[in-house]
Amino acid sequence: CPVCREGNVIGNIMAVTCAEQLANADAIVGSYSPKIDEIIRCILRLRADEPNVKSLIFSQWDSILSAIMPALKQNSIAYRVSFGKKFSKEIDEFKDSKLGVTCMMLSLKYAGKGLNITEATHVFLVEPILNADEEMQAVGRVHRIGQTRETFIHKFISRGTIEESLYDKIIQEKDKWI
Repeated sequence: CPVCREGNVIGNIMAVTCAEQLANADAIVGSYSPKIDEIIRCILRLRADEPNVKSLIFSQWDSILSAIMPALKQNSIAYRVSFGKKFSKEIDEFKDSKLGVTCMMLSLKYAGKGLNITEATHVFLVEPILNADEEMQAVGRVHRIGQTRETFIHKFISRGTIEESLYDKIIQEKDKWI
């Protein structure tokens, strides 16, 4: 691992898991966009398996994070978000296990560097990140010294869109990426 320098079997490392729509998809409240719906389903599945699960949701766009907020709220998923204001207060509330906050939504431009949030075990990357260093920084908020649990990365890429083209380009240059 380029972050913790632990050895790992190459067969255990995957860039993206591509899953077809499930016939019995988890029911969510509301309908937003296919990507937001899938993010909410994933969080609900994680929370069903582990009620105290904590996840970081990263996006390069504040407007995307704003679009996810109503879906989280409508599906009773406690979250915190900061667009640069009251940042340390929001992080402290996310870390406080008594408050039951499941998700912390972070903009890469404000929170991609310098944070230690080992309370979380899941990192959601809402869209392809074009800079390998920014992706490593985002993952590094959770997967760092002091983390005692496995870290899981969830990348969301919409088929048939510019995102898929970007991801294909990134994979062609995979020697630069984790």
